Amino acid sequence: MSPNETLFRLGSTQGLDRALVDHTPLCRFTIHDFPGDYYGEDNPSVFEGANTSLIFVVDAQDEPYDHALQSFTTAVTRAVQVNPNIAVEIFINKVDGELFLSDDAKFDCRRDVMTQVTDELAEAGLHDSIPIRYHLTSIYDHSIYEALSRVVQRLIPQLPTLENLLNVLVATCSMVCAWRSS
Repeated sequence: MSPNETLFRLGSTQGLDRALVDHTPLCRFTIHDFPGDYYGEDNPSVFEGANTSLIFVVDAQDEPYDHALQSFTTAVTRAVQVNPNIAVEIFINKVDGELFLSDDAKFDCRRDVMTQVTDELAEAGLHDSIPIRYHLTSIYDHSIYEALSRVVQRLIPQLPTLENLLNVLVATCSMVCAWRSS
């Protein structure tokens, strides 16, 4: 569906939804979609697995971020208890509105979220133990696809081998290639 249709046809996530992504042997994973106030108490397996990422979406247009980041801290605390190696990603979404007409405004928003996340995790005693990656996203441009692509690439244990094979193919066949590692 087009991005404009999502405004009227998609509701908020109410509970745990699962979707299996199984396109190729290199790219198989399960997506567990749940609301920000779901912490996995009744189903901690959503955080288990060797290559697991938690993507938390913050609405950039919904300042202050206090409530969202409190939910984030609770979810991360629970996730780290179940899986200390979980990768944490924050998508700062909706950076396409009139509040974010300049790149400076987008980066100020990112810096604000990063500072608040650091403070929240420090209060919970988790700041130093969790590497977090931040992504500025919008459904109206390529940024959401780029961010999701980076997350998926980190989940593929064979990615360095795949990149090397593609580089050899490009060099051997003298191809012009748009392949780029993130």
